[in-house]
Amino acid sequence: MAEGWGEYPDPASGKSYFFNVNTGETVWDRPAEMISDEMPPPPEYDAVDVAAASPEQRLAVGLTTDSESRRRALEELVLSEASFNADLHVVMDVYVTGLRAAGSAVISTDDLKGVFGDWEILMGLSDQLYGDLRAAASNRSSLAAALTKIAPFLKAFAPYLRSYLAATSLKAKLADESAPFANYLATANGDPRCHGLDLGSFLIMPVQRVPRYVLLLDAILKNTPPEHPEHADVVKALADVGAVAKQNNDAMEVSKDFNELMKVQLSFDAVTKLNLLDDPTRKLLKSGELEKHSRRGKQLRQFWLFSDKLIYGSEAVPRSGVFSLNMEVDLRACAVTDSDYGNTGETDASANKLGSIAFQINTPKKSFVVSASSADVALAWRTAITDAVNALPASADANGSAGGFAPKWVPDAAVPACMSCGNKFTMGRRRHHCRRCGDAVCSACSKNKQLIANIAPKPVRFFCLELPFLAFVICCLICAVAASKPIHLSSRPSTPTPRNPNMYPNFFFSCCRCGCAIRATSKSANL
Repeated sequence: MAEGWGEYPDPASGKSYFFNVNTGETVWDRPAEMISDEMPPPPEYDAVDVAAASPEQRLAVGLTTDSESRRRALEELVLSEASFNADLHVVMDVYVTGLRAAGSAVISTDDLKGVFGDWEILMGLSDQLYGDLRAAASNRSSLAAALTKIAPFLKAFAPYLRSYLAATSLKAKLADESAPFANYLATANGDPRCHGLDLGSFLIMPVQRVPRYVLLLDAILKNTPPEHPEHADVVKALADVGAVAKQNNDAMEVSKDFNELMKVQLSFDAVTKLNLLDDPTRKLLKSGELEKHSRRGKQLRQFWLFSDKLIYGSEAVPRSGVFSLNMEVDLRACAVTDSDYGNTGETDASANKLGSIAFQINTPKKSFVVSASSADVALAWRTAITDAVNALPASADANGSAGGFAPKWVPDAAVPACMSCGNKFTMGRRRHHCRRCGDAVCSACSKNKQLIANIAPKPVRFFCLELPFLAFVICCLICAVAASKPIHLSSRPSTPTPRNPNMYPNFFFSCCRCGCAIRATSKSANL
């Protein structure tokens, strides 16, 4: 295996990229010389008495990197700087240089300065630091010393931080009032170099970068024992960079709400592209842990409720306090409802217990059930989300006119057999969920795909659609008779288990027209 190569996920594109910690090279395609998906293991050394070894002996035999968590923290410092540096160059190439070339017909020189500030200076500092980190990684020298060297120059971030809120307001104003500028932003958003990120997502990056250095150095220090030869370098770097971060934060003169948003922003890992500071009116309303129910079971997730959005994430490393973003929900297209316990696969006792502590969050892209530690906590969360939703103007998706809400997927534990043909699921016959109704079916019953814009940008599996523009969905007989269209009998059985009607005795469908509950074994029509 070529030394230094590793594979890492890119949340923006959903693909993986390959980074070499020794050379700093980043590529999308797997390098030909790379024969493993893992980072290179530390070299093997002769046995040594760790307790009796001096710092010099520890350095000589490579024990300075024996901590996996410390190695990961050092990698995170280098990789996050590589990502930050690349994003700074993207903004320079796509936005700053491009807008300068477009001239005053798109944006004036003063407005360009007002939006981007001294972007070249920030990019130059990152170029210098990234080069020093790469050199240190290649020479197996102290990475913390590279940050100590550049710490005094990080004060250059202060002017940008002071003008950040004004810059975001100016950008929004220009986008509203200037059609050429708005068109330029729309075109730039489609540039593949931007990986689907808008300008606001890039402008927030320098604001959170210096505080991110503090968090990364703190993680390195926690995993660097006092006898480590680099311990003093890490302590000094943390003190120097921390002092600059405090000065820069004081220079911003921001509100308490801003500081709370920044704290949440920094709790996510460096590869997470999340911008919580793009709206000056946004406030953090509530945060805490909830259990999210998925098709495979329950997972503990951290939720944050803001005045306009709900996000949740999972810890990137257990007990680290650093999270990866799982989903971001726009509250303007969100609703909270009771959960459907007949379709959860729980026993009656478990379902009754869940009745007081669980509720369903519905969004156009994904709907899911969450449960709290107690009924009071569940009620508090449900009330807070509902109040936040009601305080906002509803979008088109909120009332179903633009696709409605995505269905909640039937849990795997609730369906031992295909809900269409009745064949039992096995290792060879896997479950597939219809994106229109959420039912679990086998591959043979879900060969078709359809574009459902509110769920995914590409065609997704379905099995409840058999005409080009007409969905065959379960409908009660009253609605079937009252329907203006004639009843079409599809090839899908009226009950989900024709071979074993008792397999789902407590399973209920929702009528597509009136919403009433229909037991799986009762008569129904397909429209």
